Amino acid sequence: MLMPHHPLQKLQTDFPAVMKASTEDWLRLLDDIPLGGICVRMPPSPETKIMLEKIQAESSVPIIIAANIEPGTTTRAIGGRGDGQEPEVLDYAGMAPPMMGFGAANDPNLTYETCRLIAEQRLAYGFHWTFTPVIDLDLNFKNPVTNVRSLGDDTEKVLQQSIEFIRGFQHGGLMAATAKHFPGDGTDERDQHLLTTSNHLSVDDWWMSYGKIWRSVIDAGVNAVMVGHIAFPAYERRRGDTELALPGTLSNKLQTELLREELGFQGVIISDASPMIGITSRVRPAENIRAGADICLLPETISDFGLIEGAVRDGMLTEDGIRDSVRRILEMKSRLHLHKDVFLSGEKEYSSEQSEQIVNAVAEKSITRAPKMLPAPTSKVRREFFSSICLWTLCSQIRIWTSWRALCGRKGAPSNNCSTRPTLSS
Repeated sequence: MLMPHHPLQKLQTDFPAVMKASTEDWLRLLDDIPLGGICVRMPPSPETKIMLEKIQAESSVPIIIAANIEPGTTTRAIGGRGDGQEPEVLDYAGMAPPMMGFGAANDPNLTYETCRLIAEQRLAYGFHWTFTPVIDLDLNFKNPVTNVRSLGDDTEKVLQQSIEFIRGFQHGGLMAATAKHFPGDGTDERDQHLLTTSNHLSVDDWWMSYGKIWRSVIDAGVNAVMVGHIAFPAYERRRGDTELALPGTLSNKLQTELLREELGFQGVIISDASPMIGITSRVRPAENIRAGADICLLPETISDFGLIEGAVRDGMLTEDGIRDSVRRILEMKSRLHLHKDVFLSGEKEYSSEQSEQIVNAVAEKSITRAPKMLPAPTSKVRREFFSSICLWTLCSQIRIWTSWRALCGRKGAPSNNCSTRPTLSS
C-alpha cells in the first residue's frame, strides 16, 4: 500500500538518494517492510534490468515496478556503446514528444503504436506500471501543471487520445496504465505542489467534460487511477457539505462516492506524490487510505508503515478495507501475468528501426504551423521546436522551486509547508 521511489531513510524528496540507491539498499528495505511495489526513476538500461532481476529473485510475490513514463519527460539512458556518441539504450518514451505533441498530431493509430512499443521496451527491462496518461483538460493556459503535459482542451480529442494511450500500454497485458489526475486538473492556475488546488467547474459542466473522459477511460479498462491533491467544491456541495472541500486524495466523497460508485471504477487507486504540499499541509498518508486510496505514492516508508499499522490497531482503518486494497493490487498483478514472468517473454514486435520511425512520425506530425507566423517545419525547426518545449517544461519546474523557496522564506510561514520540499509532478 506504500510505493516509495528510493529505499533510504531520507525524505522521498531527496532526489540524490533516488539516484544513489543500490540494489542492496532496496533489498534491506524489502526485508523490513513488505512492499508490493516500488517506483523506479531510472531509464531502461542493462544496469536497471540487473537490479530489478535481483530484487524480483528475493521476493516470494512478484513486485510491481512502476515509473512515471510520460512521453517527452522521462530521462534517457546514459552511457555509450563504446564510441562515446550514442546512448546504450535509446529510451523511446524520452525520445517521444510530450502529451501536447500527441494531441497536436491527433493520430490515434500513431498514439497506440507508440505507447505499445514503449510498453514493450519497458517490460523488457522489468517495468510493469506507468503513471500515464495525463487526461486533464488544459482549460486554463496559466496552469503550471498541465501545460505541455496535457493532450489539449478539446474534450473529444482528449477522450480519443487517452483511450489509445491506454490501449497501447495495456495491449496484451504489457503494462498497467494510469489515468490522472482525478477529479481533473487544468482549470486552476495554482500548483498542488504548493497548496491544494481546485477544479472550479459546476457538477453539470464537469460531467460534460472531465466526467465524460473519466467514464470513457474507465469503460476502456484502465487499470489504475491517480487521484490528485485537487478539490472539487461543487461536487462536495451537491453531496451536502457546504463548507469543506478536501483535496481528492483526502475526500471519501470523491474517491468512493464519485469514482467508485458513480463512475464504477473497480481498479487500483493510487495517490499523487505524498510529499506535495497539497496534502502534507493537512495530514499523513493514512488519511489518504481511509479516504479510499489503495496505494500512497512516495511515502516516508518506514514511519508511514508504522502509522498505518497503528491506524489499523486503533480502528481508524479496517482490516477489511486493507484486504480489499490488497486484492485489487493482486488482481492487477495477475492481469499483467507477473505470476508467470516479470520481464518480456518472447520476441519483440518492434525492431529498433521501426520504433524510431514511429516515434519520429509522431514528432513530425505534431508540428503545428500558424500561417505567416512559423517557418516550414524543416529538421532544424523541429529540433528548435522541441528544444523550446523542453525549456518550457524546465521553466515550469523552476517556477515551482522558486515559489517554494519564497514561501519558506516568508516571515511567519507555517513550518509544515516548509518541512517537505516539492517533488516533481507525477
